[in-house]
Amino acid sequence: MSTKVTFKKHNGTTWSPSTYFDLKIKKNKFGMITSISKNEWIIQLMIIKADIMEDGNKNCTWKWTTLKYRGTTADEAKDWVSENIDLIQERFNLYLSE
Repeated sequence: MSTKVTFKKHNGTTWSPSTYFDLKIKKNKFGMITSISKNEWIIQLMIIKADIMEDGNKNCTWKWTTLKYRGTTADEAKDWVSENIDLIQERFNLYLSE
């Protein structure tokens, strides 16, 4: 049985003008889908660092990583995450944030 991913939409604000979606497993955020242009959406994941100093920040146990995936719509990106969540969990040590 595949893990169920849910999405929470955030509309643009003055500090972040584009709409984005939190990626969640059991109400815990593990990433987001956001647009980088009118027709290009990316997926970013929160990953637990293998070494606390790998990014030079000893104060945080996780880091953002952007997948190579590019979608033309948010729905396309959401479908991709839902279809590939098991593979994502196998490949990455996801940081789950409440």
